[in-house]
Parts: sequence; structure tokens; C-alpha cells
Amino acid sequence: MADTDSSLVDDRRATQPEGGEAINRPKAKSLKPLALLLPYVARHWVTVTVALIFLVAAAAVSLAIPLLLGSAADAGSAAQGNAEELLSLVDRAFLWVALAAILSGVLGAVRFYFVSRFGERIAADLRKDLYAHLLKLSPRYHSQMRSGEAVSRLTADITLIETFLGSSASLATRTLLTTIGALTMMLVVNWKLGLTLLAMLPIAVLPVMAIGRVIRAMSNRAQSRLADAGAEAAEALDAIELVQAYNREQSRLGAFTEAVEATFEAAMRRIGARSIMIVLVSVLLFGGFVGVLWLGARAVATGEMSFGDLASMVLYALYAGSGFGMLA
Repeated sequence: MADTDSSLVDDRRATQPEGGEAINRPKAKSLKPLALLLPYVARHWVTVTVALIFLVAAAAVSLAIPLLLGSAADAGSAAQGNAEELLSLVDRAFLWVALAAILSGVLGAVRFYFVSRFGERIAADLRKDLYAHLLKLSPRYHSQMRSGEAVSRLTADITLIETFLGSSASLATRTLLTTIGALTMMLVVNWKLGLTLLAMLPIAVLPVMAIGRVIRAMSNRAQSRLADAGAEAAEALDAIELVQAYNREQSRLGAFTEAVEATFEAAMRRIGARSIMIVLVSVLLFGGFVGVLWLGARAVATGEMSFGDLASMVLYALYAGSGFGMLA
């Protein structure tokens, strides 16, 4: 009996359900499992609809700002030397820019509120449903499951889903709309320069997307290692009387230290990959920005476009470039 009790923690740690599917974390190969959240999203379609409306409106207003700034930059040439008319045009142009900036901020705040509320509500529903499901599972399942595993799923895993729905998904959608809108507006302002930048786009995007996929896989592994560390601590503390009675403190500390170090190593691999991506994105964005300035300056020098159009093109290029970096 003593031998059985002393190895209780190790036995629970080593035992797995048949086939291992029940408690092993699946490897994230795509975002398709997120489709399982659709029934939860459908419960709160009103909140989702309101958030989408304000998201699109905020993106549209932000895309109008470069055009308004370009018009403000060209306001001086329209007055033909009349100082009073010049000041009036400049004041009016920058007043529209200020109003657009204020409206963009208000729309963004409302969008943030509804999107965050949606993420919190989904997380609360998931936690209740998951806990209700765990209570219905058989004693055999719970005897084979690591005690920290269920807690990790109720807390850390659902927190990640909450972050995705309440922040990341909204940010990705807004960034995608803004990026596509910026590319479209570049074609409207100057189609030759816009087409040139679109032709250069794959060179900048494909390497960043490839590294982004690697980072996503690394993030999943880091999260799994963190869950392992939490499960190890929960198991030992849950059976602390046995651990202390049979002098297993050092072995349990060793196991926890090993799990923590594995978490650290996984996180550092992810950080290294993200560092490489930051360098790559920075170089590509700076190169694209300089390219826009060079081509635009030549177009202004030859009279093919105005200085205001060049200012708009530069801002749209910054929108598109930063958007691709964030999407990655």
C-alpha cells in the first residue's frame, strides 16, 4: 500500500487514456477548429453585427484621412497668391482632417467596446459549458486525466480564445480592410504607381507569411509546455500529503523545473522567430516606403501628380505596409 501511495503522483502523470486522443492537445495545423465556435457566435449575432458595422465605419474614415491630408497639402496652390483665400482653404481642409480623426477615434472606441464584450461573453459561455461537460465525464476519465489539465483548459486555453475573439480577430479584420482599402486607394490616386507597388507586393508578403506560420506553430507548442508545467504543479499540490510523507519534494521540484525549462525553451524559440520576422518586416516596409517616395518624387517632378497626391500615396503605403506586418 505504501509503494502504491508513494507513486500515486507519478502514476497519474504517466497514465493516458486509450489512444491518447481524449486529453492530448492536438497540433494546430490550421484555423479550421475555430469553426466550432460558430454556435457561440450565433448566440450573440446582434453584438457581432454592431461591432462589424463600427469596424467597417472606422476603417472607412481612417482611409479617408490620407485623401483629406492630400487635399490640405494642395490647398495652397488653389488660391493663386490670394493670402486671405489661401488661409481660408487651408483652415477648411485641416478642419475636415481633424473631424475625420475625431470620428475615427470615436468609432474605434465603440468598436473596441462591443468586440471586447463579445470576447468576454464567449469566454464565459465556454467556461460554463466546458465545466458542465467535465462534471458529466466518467470517474475513469478523471482518474486518467492530469488534474491540472482540466484547470488549464478552463483558464489558460479559454483565455487565449477570449483574446482571439475579443482582440486579435477584430484587429485582423480591421487591418485586412484597411490594407485592401489602402491598396485600392493607391490605384485611385495614381494607378501607375499603385500597379508598380502591387507588383512588388508578393516579394514582401510571401516571406513574412511563411515565418508567420512557423511562429503560430511555435506559439502552440509554448502554450502546451506551459500547460504541462501547470499540470505538474497542480498534481503535486493536490497530493501534497503523499509528497511530503514519502520525501518526494525534490523529485517533484525536479519534474516541475524540467517542465518550466521546457516552457522557457519553447518561448525562446518563438521569440527568436518573431525577432527574425520583425527584422524582415522592418526592412521590407522601409524599402517599400523609400520606393514610394522615390517614384512619387519623380512623378511630382515631371508634373504627373501633385504634391498632395504624393502625400496621400505615402500614407496609403504606410497603411498597407504596416497592415501586412500586423497580419503576419
